[in-house]
Amino acid sequence: MTAPPAAWWRRWTAVIVVALVAAAFAIAFRASLAAVGRQLGGASIVGVIDAAPGWLRIALPAAGGLAVGGVMLIAARVREGAGVGFVMEAIVLGRVRVPLTRSALQAVGAWLAIASGNSLAREGPLIQFGAAAGEGARRAFALDNVTARIVLAAGVAAGFASAYNAPVAAVLFVVEIVTGVVVLEAIVPMLIAVVIATIATRYVVGGTPLYGTRAFELGSPVQLVAFAGLGLVVAPIGVGFLRLLGLADRSWRKLPMPWRPALGGLGCGAILYALPMVAGNGFEPLSALLDGKLAVLTVLWLLLAKPVATAMSVGSGTPAARSPRRC
Repeated sequence: MTAPPAAWWRRWTAVIVVALVAAAFAIAFRASLAAVGRQLGGASIVGVIDAAPGWLRIALPAAGGLAVGGVMLIAARVREGAGVGFVMEAIVLGRVRVPLTRSALQAVGAWLAIASGNSLAREGPLIQFGAAAGEGARRAFALDNVTARIVLAAGVAAGFASAYNAPVAAVLFVVEIVTGVVVLEAIVPMLIAVVIATIATRYVVGGTPLYGTRAFELGSPVQLVAFAGLGLVVAPIGVGFLRLLGLADRSWRKLPMPWRPALGGLGCGAILYALPMVAGNGFEPLSALLDGKLAVLTVLWLLLAKPVATAMSVGSGTPAARSPRRC
C-alpha cells in the first residue's frame, strides 16, 4: 500500500480534510442526540426512556424502527453496498467505491434508531461517514487506489476516535479489525487523522474521558488470577453474542421492509418496558457499574437483556457497526 511520491501533497491534504469532516460529523451527531434527550425531558436517551410511561417505552423504539425502515427503503435504491463490512472491503481491496448517498441515508437511519431508544451504539454511522469522507476526498483530489485506501483508513480511524474520544484505540481498531494486518504506510496518516479529529472533538465537547476518571488499585497479586479467569469467561460470551447477532440477522431477513426494523424496535421496546437501562449504547449502566451503583441482580438482568435487545435492533436491519463474520 505505497502511494506514489508525486501525490504526497494530495494525500496529506486529503487526510487533514477527512479528519476535520469526520470530527465535524461526529460532533453534530452527538450534539443532536443530546439535544433530543433534553427536549424530551432527559439528560440522555436512557433518561428519556426511564421517565416515559410504559406504553411509550414500547411505542417509541417501534416508531423509530418504522422510520428507519422507510429510510432503508430509499437507501435500497442505491445499488451499491454499504455498512461497516463494505467499508472494510473498500479499504482492503482498494477498487471498491464507498457510496456517498447511501452512507448518508444509513447515518440518518442509525440516528433515528438511537434517538428512539433502540439498543445501538453510535460508532457505526461515525465510522461509515468517516469512510464516506475518505471517498469524497478520493474524488475531490483524484487519488489513486493505493492512496485512497490510506485516506479511507484514516477517515475510519478519525470517525472512531471522534465517537469515543479514544485516538489510540481508533488506530488499533482499524489495524486489527478493518485492515486485518499491520499496514505500515497507513499508520502515520491514521495517527495524524485521529489526533486532528480528537483535538477538534475535545475542543467542542470537552476532553473528559468517556467513562470519567476513577482510581483503581491492585490490592493483591492474587487478583491477577481473577482477571485471567474473567478473560476466560468473557471470551465465550463474546463469541456467543456474535452468533446471536448472526442468528437474529438470518431470522429477521425473511421479513420485508419497513416492517422489519419496526418489529425489531417493538421487541427492544418490550425489554425497555422492564429495563430502561438497555436503551442506547450502554454508557449509563457501565458508568453506574464502575461506580458500584448497580445491584448484582440488576447486572445479571442486563447481561441477559442487553445482548437480546441489541440483536433485535441490529438484526432487524437497523444500520449499525456490523462487520463480516470472521468466526
